[in-house]
Amino acid sequence: MADVDVDVALGVRLSDEARCLLYVPFAQALAYHRAVGVGLDPDHPRHLSSVVRL
Repeated sequence: MADVDVDVALGVRLSDEARCLLYVPFAQALAYHRAVGVGLDPDHPRHLSSVVRL
């Protein structure tokens, strides 16, 4: 396969904080697929309670 390099100009300037939010869905998808790939169940993780007690 050939390497692909694409630049997309949105014409809108975003702050660094706002730009970081755009990466969150991709990071979550990457983490999910990596967990599934190594045999973990991301929907029912071990040692994690569904209730937080204070």
